[in-house]
Amino acid sequence: MRRSFSILLVIYLVVSGLTVNPLSRGLDPIYEKKISQKVIEIKNKYPDAKWAANNNIVLGDLLVALGVKTFNSVHTYPDLKMWKLLDPGGQYENAYNRYGQVVCNITNNQTQFELVQADIVKVLLNEDDLAKTGIRFILSKGLIKNSSYKLILRDKVERDGLYIYEVR
Repeated sequence: MRRSFSILLVIYLVVSGLTVNPLSRGLDPIYEKKISQKVIEIKNKYPDAKWAANNNIVLGDLLVALGVKTFNSVHTYPDLKMWKLLDPGGQYENAYNRYGQVVCNITNNQTQFELVQADIVKVLLNEDDLAKTGIRFILSKGLIKNSSYKLILRDKVERDGLYIYEVR
């Protein structure tokens, strides 16, 4: 009885383990995307350019995976030098002085920080402050509406709703 139970348990664990965490190989799901190819093309032309992902956690991590300098992604240690440029008075220090996934929203309103949850910091970044950050390109899911003259649409993958902007 014990032996039968043990065999059934092992079979169950193997089958359930393989279906929950399927094996995969390679990085094609990242590098074969059209948007990835466009980002890499721009990266090859401007290797030192800094990027930001607008209003999307996943796109920030995609930029990191593609090897570009990225404004927003996981910050194990806060970039206090950058945050002090955007918040010289330290008004939002409690929000950004921590480990966190940084989400960036380009806006026409004043730059501010918002602690969404313990490890997610949202930066509502005014277009006029883009120069302070050194951001040159923005990858956005959807069009950035109400943009001023500072953002130029450079490329797009309309099927996926992804747009690349260059900061003027």
